[in-house]
Amino acid sequence: MSVTVYTLLTGGAVTPESEGALQPPRSTNKAIKSIKRMNSKPRTNSERERTDITSDPKSQAATPGRPMDCGKDLAILQAARELLFKEGLQAVTMESVARKAGVSKVTVYSRHANRNDLISAVMRQQAEVFSEALTPAQGSKMDVRRSLLAFSRTILDFLVSEDHLQFLRALIAAQGAELDLQGFYGQGPQNILEHLAHGLAAFAAEGQIQCCHPLRSAELFLGMLLRMDLVRALYGVIPHYSEKDLEEHAAFVVTMFLRLHGESSSEEGACDSQ
Repeated sequence: MSVTVYTLLTGGAVTPESEGALQPPRSTNKAIKSIKRMNSKPRTNSERERTDITSDPKSQAATPGRPMDCGKDLAILQAARELLFKEGLQAVTMESVARKAGVSKVTVYSRHANRNDLISAVMRQQAEVFSEALTPAQGSKMDVRRSLLAFSRTILDFLVSEDHLQFLRALIAAQGAELDLQGFYGQGPQNILEHLAHGLAAFAAEGQIQCCHPLRSAELFLGMLLRMDLVRALYGVIPHYSEKDLEEHAAFVVTMFLRLHGESSSEEGACDSQ
């Protein structure tokens, strides 16, 4: 399969119809839990910095009333995701999403203030999907190697997609359009980076790794995982990887990363030099 590694930097995801489109969590219940967490938990730094600006009264989210239907939330996000990856950013409008999700436009507006907010929600949910790979099952002990391997495979599997080439073209074409691309970056790639940094800090607190700069280490890990494929893609050299290739690469990156963060003397020297 072709791999366009740049797609991680666009916050995309995988659809049930194709491994290349954004897909929700593996079960409907898991997806609903992800939406509930997304709506209830404190936002990351990038989320707090983002501000939606709109003067259209109908684009203001509805005031709290009856509990929202999580099934409709999921349908809206799935519809927006499919439009985003099959037809591009410009295809994601409140009207098209409502039509595809089988809900009214008012229902979409009651959950998302405008189109930028809706696309950002798709990005934010995908970051939640990645972060779940770092979180051990309830009652299970945290294991840094197992968690990083699961995280790596989730991302690598997500990157193996022909559809991401189309999304990359759509992203480039959207430059200069009235879309909050910086906001999308904050909700997608930056959010993923912060989730990973938070996970690394938690593993360090457990004494499993030495990590004095979690955010910097998270960026290093993602860079190792993405390798040179972005540069290759920019030159039109699209690599092809088998499942074995992906498995071996994930294991190699995790092993090298843990070596760098398992020797306290080296890590302490790095901390002291800053």
